[in-house]
Amino acid sequence: GLVRNSFFNKLLFPLMIFTLLITTFYAIGFSRVTATDIMQIGIIYVSMWIGHELIISQKTITSLVIMYAILAIYLCYTSASTFLGVLSMDENLYLIEAKNQIGVIAAYAAMYMVYIAQTTDTKKLSMLTYGICIILIALMLIIRCRSALLAFIIGAGYIVFRVSDTKRLFMLFFVGFFVVLIFSEQIFSTLQDAFIGDRNVGNLDELSSNRMERNEQGILYLQNNLFVGEMQHHSGIAIIHNYV
Repeated sequence: GLVRNSFFNKLLFPLMIFTLLITTFYAIGFSRVTATDIMQIGIIYVSMWIGHELIISQKTITSLVIMYAILAIYLCYTSASTFLGVLSMDENLYLIEAKNQIGVIAAYAAMYMVYIAQTTDTKKLSMLTYGICIILIALMLIIRCRSALLAFIIGAGYIVFRVSDTKRLFMLFFVGFFVVLIFSEQIFSTLQDAFIGDRNVGNLDELSSNRMERNEQGILYLQNNLFVGEMQHHSGIAIIHNYV
């Protein structure tokens, strides 16, 4: 009863097609497709199927998402405390292990909180989720997750315009305007430290931690290997992990 009766058409059949494609790749010499690749894609697909088919209430979903956000706060806090030793933007900000992966988790959690705050009719829940969101933003600023912060700004803006009614939208912009007006100097200084730091603003490649050069190499490689990517030959390009 927990999962709908859709095993064959939503899970088994697509996995059979996926297995056939992988077998075909092996047959025509795409030897760089490994068992690990197959397992990672399979786990993601099965997880998505389970999540899609679960029959649970909206209240339970909200509780699970809030738990996820709280765990994201714990992850950010413990990572900063462990690798920086102090919650400060003036420390060695790039020494945090897996900083970019942590940023993705925090950004998603913060966007979930914005969505719940904008759609709930419960004032206490709205205040709670906004509070969690503010903490997550502060932690992303501290550990300098620049791409994740940019993704959050874009995603949160889309959510607000998509789901908010006129009254909520007006109140949000009204409060936001006065917060920016009162704390403009501190806000812009903090954002500058988080996004730019001591980097050369005129050099886009330096500003992006050499990601622009890798992005250009990646686009060029895809142009020449549009359908097979790296399944035959390794590109030799460092991993491109620009989140946005």
